Parts: sequence; C-alpha cells; structure tokens
Amino acid sequence: MAGQPSGAGFTPAKICDLARPHNKLILLGPSGDTLREYLKARPSMLEPIKPGDGRIPIVDTPYGKIAGVICCDATFPGLIRRAGRAKVGLLLVPALVWEGVDPFYTHMNTFRAMENGFSFIQATGEGLSMAVDHQGRVLSAMDYRRTTPKIMIADIPIRHVNTLYVKIGDLFGWLCVAGLVIGAIFAMFRPSPFRQRTEIRTSPAA
Repeated sequence: MAGQPSGAGFTPAKICDLARPHNKLILLGPSGDTLREYLKARPSMLEPIKPGDGRIPIVDTPYGKIAGVICCDATFPGLIRRAGRAKVGLLLVPALVWEGVDPFYTHMNTFRAMENGFSFIQATGEGLSMAVDHQGRVLSAMDYRRTTPKIMIADIPIRHVNTLYVKIGDLFGWLCVAGLVIGAIFAMFRPSPFRQRTEIRTSPAA
C-alpha cells in the first residue's frame, strides 16, 4: 500500500519464495519506503506456512491510522478487535478466495468494520472486492471475474468511531450461551407441569 498526496493505492501481489514460504503484507510510504511488515497470523489449512505473531501493523498517516491484515485473519473478531482498540480508521485486507466461498467471504468480513468502528477495504483476488464505511455501507465493489480492467476506486473516510464491541468484545454472546446452559439445566431438573397433571388424572380415587 503506497500513499500519495491525493490518495492511496492498494493491491495484493504474489512473491514466491519456496525455500521460506510465508504470506506477508508490506505497507509502503509515499516514497516507496517500507513502513511496516506483517506475516499472516491465521493461515488456512491449505497454507503450509508459519503464522506470524498477530501484531497488527498500524501506520499513522496525514489521513488517519491505517492498519492491515491478510485474508483469513479478518475472520477472527478477537484479532481484529486489536485494531479497534488502537482506534484505527481504515483496515486493509488483501485476500484470495475460491469460487465456492465467493461472495459470502467478503460480506462476512465487512462485519469487522461495524464491530470496530473503522472503514474497511478488502482487495480480493478471484472474488468480490469491497470498500465499506464504519456502518457497513458499501462505498465501492468490484467482481474480479466480471470486471475489466480490475481496478476498484473508492472515496472512503479514514476515521475511528467508538463502538461497544471494542469495549466488551464477545461478552454479550457468552452471556447468551451461559443463559442457555442455565436454562437447559433448570428445565432438566424442574418438575414437568404436564407430568403432574397426568399423574393427578390417572391416580385412583380415594
């Protein structure tokens, strides 16, 4: 990703090193200098690579804080929440998908924007690319298989908005799970009203 005075460009690229296979994101400055490097933290089962440490790269720019992760990393809310806590304004996600999960994969990942209060761009090889704001509103989209040339342009805000999810994470979800378990246990040991009525009706008369 390289910034320019009038905007920024973002494109996924493949660099193969069979001796040391890895999946790396490199954030570049306006002059082409390397600002941050990041190794994919959550490789898929199809990637025989060593995962990174999960430290999301964050760059302060004149436009706001920009961060990036790679593909499957965006499907882990706990990992992306770190960017929300750091008050990132824009998350970049280069990705590569196959037809069986497209376009569901992109739509699913855009939830990270609403959870964490930042804008989100996913550049997807072989699938749907999309840019959304912090409310999940689609600002631009491009279908890799149906678009020529394969260039997506978006006017996107780079600012952070505080959200409840950043503060409490999945607490509400776990409370729902706990309530379900407690309710199930209570139902198992609570006498059934239907059974009590049946016993009364079938009991012999005194």
